[in-house]
Amino acid sequence: MEVPAPIKQLFDQFPLVSYGPVAKNDNSLKNELQQRTYPFEGNNAIKSSPNDVLKLCVYNVITHEETKSILASDPWCLFIQLAICQKNSVRLCKAAPNNDLLIPNSSVQQNDSSYPLKHCMLVVSHHAATSSHLPMLIEGYQKRYIRQTHAISEIMDSKIADNPIEIMYMTLLDTVISDAYVSQLLFETPDHTLLRLYARNPPTSISLLQSSQLHNLKTLLRTRNNFHLRHIALANYIKPHHHLSPPSNHSNKDPLLHHLLQKSETVLLQFQELVQHHNLFSESDPLISKNSDSHHIRPAYLDLKLASYILAIQQLSGSSLQLFIAKNCKQLIRHSTRVLSLYT
Repeated sequence: MEVPAPIKQLFDQFPLVSYGPVAKNDNSLKNELQQRTYPFEGNNAIKSSPNDVLKLCVYNVITHEETKSILASDPWCLFIQLAICQKNSVRLCKAAPNNDLLIPNSSVQQNDSSYPLKHCMLVVSHHAATSSHLPMLIEGYQKRYIRQTHAISEIMDSKIADNPIEIMYMTLLDTVISDAYVSQLLFETPDHTLLRLYARNPPTSISLLQSSQLHNLKTLLRTRNNFHLRHIALANYIKPHHHLSPPSNHSNKDPLLHHLLQKSETVLLQFQELVQHHNLFSESDPLISKNSDSHHIRPAYLDLKLASYILAIQQLSGSSLQLFIAKNCKQLIRHSTRVLSLYT
């Protein structure tokens, strides 16, 4: 087909030009990722290739007042954060994001020997995970391995499979203490505190939109660690929007909450007694000794998980469980601080 003369004349005067590829540099995305990235510290945290980098995805972070370390705000996320420190011989993140930590987004940067690459913790939305639950581990870059919460849990369970005593204690933490923690989140914690701990961008005030976000978050948290299966009556007070409204008489839940609180207080006092009476640290003794030299000690995973729950509960300021720990579990608070000191 012949090209019409006017069009041919136009393109003869202004010929088409083939342009080369334009570098894809999204500075706004890079800056956003930098603000939400918290690198682990220490020589072992630095990697020569992005394929060796590990990213721990968490809901949000808090700053520990005494050690000034950045900690994951959720107890299970914090447990994995401490486990990464122990396994990889790295230290906890410092009190502010390291804006010099760049995100690998081009082959040039990947091949640049001066480009800083570190294991890090990344604050993401829970929607990033297929199960809508965090933590999530991202390993590698060119070939990525993404481990969801259930896969991480299976790995951690396998590490204590040969220690029935530690399994028993860990199960107590992941049922009795976890259920009390979730119940405090859902029914006692102020909305702004809940959003600060579990929302990536917590609002300064609760609008209608944030109210919907808050309800969706609570609906998700009720399924945390199968809370909704062990406590169906309490979980029914918080349902998805498309379900029927919860029972109108909210006073019915008070005895259930009190029962959970009493059970958790008993277990916490038992753990405190356990910490106080263990003077040696060995494979058969799962809790670190208060008299041991911290430079020659390797905490058990039970120590890490117990410390994670204590540190997380301390963030629920004014809740019944937080007040109980502050008044009656000072040894557990010292234990959690001591665990942190091993990685700072």
